[in-house]
Amino acid sequence: MASLTIEAYCAAIRDAIAGNDLALAAQQARVGLENHPKEPEFAKIEIVALIKMEKPAQALDVLERARGARLLAPKAMSYEAAYCHFALENYAKAEDALKSVEAGPAADRLAAQIAYKSNRFETCIEIYERLLTSVAAASPEHDEILLNLAAAKAAAAQVAGRKQIGAAADALIESYELMFNQATELLAYGQAKEAAKLLEAAAVRAEAVLTEDNWTAEDIQSEVSTIDAQRAVALQCLGKISDARAIYARLLSGKSLDRATRGAVCRYTVN
Repeated sequence: MASLTIEAYCAAIRDAIAGNDLALAAQQARVGLENHPKEPEFAKIEIVALIKMEKPAQALDVLERARGARLLAPKAMSYEAAYCHFALENYAKAEDALKSVEAGPAADRLAAQIAYKSNRFETCIEIYERLLTSVAAASPEHDEILLNLAAAKAAAAQVAGRKQIGAAADALIESYELMFNQATELLAYGQAKEAAKLLEAAAVRAEAVLTEDNWTAEDIQSEVSTIDAQRAVALQCLGKISDARAIYARLLSGKSLDRATRGAVCRYTVN
């Protein structure tokens, strides 16, 4: 049986993509390459389709074989290679592959993710802060970067340690009010784990700052209670019911909550 022409395979691939059938698109690209082994676009299509199907190991295998056969240049599709290594948790290889990628927002975002997963939070923060200056403040990209930045700062604050959050982390984290707002956004986007970490850091930060500003103990507790209440909500979302219940009970037994916060705590109290 005669093989199809390159154009016929491309048409079949386009139809598969139009029908959201990535598996079929990858299959058609693979068969197309088998019948037209000097056509690099088929290899590229299969690689991208496999990545979108969340099959990074298979995508990386196709990429390496295509490079080995000199169908693709040694550094071709370096971004895709970096992403595959990242998805496979090979962060050193991901970072090495990314060195061959042209600088730009996409490369920066991946570099930030690699830094985060490698526990290099300060590097991650620097990249996200740089990215913030390159997008419109009201754009979805800005909100996404801001949320990722908040998570990185929460992780950095946790590493720094509760005792060091006050003075040693001044250059790393902003005011506790902004931390609270960022955590609230994280919680709204379903990122309860990151929100809980950031709220814990915000409470420590608030206590340190307000003590330095000579607030009374009662006023400090009132300010921190709002943060603790929100952290309890985050813990409850994570299924840490006993921890959330302990915070709710402590807050309700005291006199530091204002009426609105007390009402919210009562609504969220775990039975």
